[in-house]
Amino acid sequence: ITVVQVSGELRLPSAARLEAALCEAVRRPDERLLIDLSGCLLIDSIAIGSVLRARRALDRDTATGPAMVLVANRPQILRALGLTGIDRMVPTLGERHRALDLLLRFP
Repeated sequence: ITVVQVSGELRLPSAARLEAALCEAVRRPDERLLIDLSGCLLIDSIAIGSVLRARRALDRDTATGPAMVLVANRPQILRALGLTGIDRMVPTLGERHRALDLLLRFP
């Protein structure tokens, strides 16, 4: 499991670092990814696109459990995830330990 933790404002300048971290993670075979947005104050469309690309790269049979989980608990971040539909494609939990439990539940 790779954990990518984000804090502060996730806008164009910092989205490149997020993109690089996610690209690195999805190259590993059978990788599971936890993106922790609990410290994120703002997320823009560029960063949301990075999350969606990572989701597509990790796309696999749901019988093996989720390949990616998001952690988000701030209303503005949850709203952005809801408006884009990511919350319907990727399990989104409010606490990191619950997200890790979900990823570890499947081999």
